[in-house]
Amino acid sequence: MSIYFIWFLIGVAFLIAEFIIPTFILFFFAIGAFIVSILTIFYDFSMDSQIILFALSSVISLVLLRKYMKNIFKGKESIGEDKFTNRVWASYFDNSNENIAIVSKAIDANSFGEIKYKGTFYKAHSENAIDEGEKVKVIKRGDEQGSFFIVEAINN
Repeated sequence: MSIYFIWFLIGVAFLIAEFIIPTFILFFFAIGAFIVSILTIFYDFSMDSQIILFALSSVISLVLLRKYMKNIFKGKESIGEDKFTNRVWASYFDNSNENIAIVSKAIDANSFGEIKYKGTFYKAHSENAIDEGEKVKVIKRGDEQGSFFIVEAINN
């Protein structure tokens, strides 16, 4: 078996180990092994030189590339508000004709009931008591997840 193929297999082993133990360090040892594999195709190095080359290329790639590559693989976390979701929910409340719902289960004062809004049933909260079957105006979401809405009765 050729020495370059052995170094290639060592690199593959480091990559497999990186997937099993995701430390994002073994990846750079795989890079070092692949560099040694490529260089041994063209040059005849002693075993000591190969090991030194492997160690140097692994450490240099680790120091120079880890921070940059970690940002690529990790991605950026969303900080602040979810602009898409908030924009979508805000559009529901912009048009006064579209934010009308019907009470499907009576809402007691300062308590929860249920409304049918845009074809779906939602939990709803109101400061005043509202009977089943009455139309209500959806004012806003009650929480960030949109699991319930704040409503008020429509005076006819």
